[in-house]
Amino acid sequence: MISFAKNCKGLKRLSCGSCTFGAKGMNAILDNCSALEELSVKRLRGISDGAGAAAAAAAEPIGPGLSASSLKLICLKDLYNAQCFGPLIMGAKNLTTLKLFRCSGDWDKLLELVTDHVEGLIEVHLERLQVSDAGLTALSRCQNLQILHILKTPDCSNLGLISVAENCKLLRKLHIDGWKTNRINDEGLIGVSKHCPNLQELVLIGVNSTRISLELLATNCQKLERLALCGSETIGDAEISCIAEKCTALKKLCIKSCPVSDHGMEALAGGCPNLSGVTGCQFGHHRS
Repeated sequence: MISFAKNCKGLKRLSCGSCTFGAKGMNAILDNCSALEELSVKRLRGISDGAGAAAAAAAEPIGPGLSASSLKLICLKDLYNAQCFGPLIMGAKNLTTLKLFRCSGDWDKLLELVTDHVEGLIEVHLERLQVSDAGLTALSRCQNLQILHILKTPDCSNLGLISVAENCKLLRKLHIDGWKTNRINDEGLIGVSKHCPNLQELVLIGVNSTRISLELLATNCQKLERLALCGSETIGDAEISCIAEKCTALKKLCIKSCPVSDHGMEALAGGCPNLSGVTGCQFGHHRS
């Protein structure tokens, strides 16, 4: 990797999965490739694969390097010691997209440090991470945030979501997989409806929203074009009737594993004048 890095200094995108090199090889890339814009790393085997605080402390820090000034996207997947990338993430002043999937460790503190240094984040994906409302509150300082995915993060609740909504008024895509913990529900979604008028896409999986929040979302978020409601025990005919009546801009609707009967579908047939597609599948949901 050191030889590769020294001879490919114009590299702009690097994606590696299940590779055997470690921190030294990754740092060689970052120290030599000053034009690197996108970095995606999955299961990097050369980094210590032990879990826990001791392994994290033993892992060699990665970055920032010359690439920090050019990086716009960082994606980390299935890494025990992903937090050793902390210096790189914090040093990437022009970073716009951060994606973290199934990476162990407590991410609240690191997200606080990242948002202290990186101001231009537009897109953030958090999936199966140990992150709580403290991490979401840190992200709420990113006033340019437009896309947020919080998937299967059971320690995130209405409190963190409301903090994001109140401060990230440019939010236009929001995906939530509540994992049926019911820690995010009408209260959090009402906060989104009050503060995020630019919302265009909302995906709710395992979130028990009701007509109360859906009506406010439809009233206040008049740009809402794509809506997915999956695996919710509270999305029934009344909620679908509300969508049919209020969501005039809606173009795509997904309903999956919700107690909706023919009465709800009949109401839908008479509403949503711009609706072009109704599916029973999860549109736009990232599967990595």
